[in-house]
Amino acid sequence: MTRTRVAIAALGALALSFTLAACGVGGGGSGGSDGGPTPAPETPLADPGPQDTGCLAGTWTADVDDLAQQLATNLAGNGIDVASASGVGTQQLAFDQEGYMGISVDMTLTIVVDLSDGIVMQIVQHHTGATGADWAWDGSGEEAAGDLLFSNFSGSDYHVDSAFSINGVSTEQSIPIDLSVLTDVPMHVECSGDTLLTNQSPSPFTTVWHRAG
Repeated sequence: MTRTRVAIAALGALALSFTLAACGVGGGGSGGSDGGPTPAPETPLADPGPQDTGCLAGTWTADVDDLAQQLATNLAGNGIDVASASGVGTQQLAFDQEGYMGISVDMTLTIVVDLSDGIVMQIVQHHTGATGADWAWDGSGEEAAGDLLFSNFSGSDYHVDSAFSINGVSTEQSIPIDLSVLTDVPMHVECSGDTLLTNQSPSPFTTVWHRAG
């Protein structure tokens, strides 16, 4: 069952980097108990700066199935035979022009792996949580593209719950994520119209967001 152990180890290692970088961290000065983005502290980090803050402002929804396909591609690149991948649920990101941000996530990624010899493993990752923070532009950058910095995280409550099932035998793993580790870690953003791309190096994952509403 060596390949099984390799697959499980790979998923565990990827959970943290996928959560922190692919899912991104995001903004919003509204929401909370209704499942929307959690409000951040009321003291912004700095003036948002000269980039196209107007493009960023608002609420964004991630392409969750695209995130699942990226995760599958990454696993395949590590020698794991991925039979299928899918993503359902929601991941919302919101920015306001005063420098507040937050993220709300409730999504499930399902990966089916062929371990050969008739052994198939299904991995189900459930990402849940919400947090808020301050945001500011890092340097001058280019219009509608540049790097963001985050600080003063609040209400961090993010979990990745993974269930592995192999031929009817299941095991579970829960990983709490402290998003405050992203303080002062630049996030590259590219905003154009109703599309936003986010990535945090050195993660291979890029989240595609579409403007909500």
